[in-house]
Amino acid sequence: MNGAARWHATRSLKAADAFIDEVYSCYKHIEQFPNGAVRVRGLVRQLPLSRFPFVILYRPVKDHIAVLRVFHTSQNPKKKFRRKR
Repeated sequence: MNGAARWHATRSLKAADAFIDEVYSCYKHIEQFPNGAVRVRGLVRQLPLSRFPFVILYRPVKDHIAVLRVFHTSQNPKKKFRRKR
């Protein structure tokens, strides 16, 4: 998420703020409804942002939510599940 927020900030601080606000709004939604988004692989779920071309990939765990990544939808979908090096 930080990289995407920085990218938006180089173009518009207002857009960067809107992006961050939307991501945190999605986090709150996930917190309230952890099983509310569609499953995409195993226990991993995907929640799209409404105003930006990103999805949040996360996995509900017993006592918390593990956010795996905030993924730009124009990227190769195979990258969604690659581990960072």
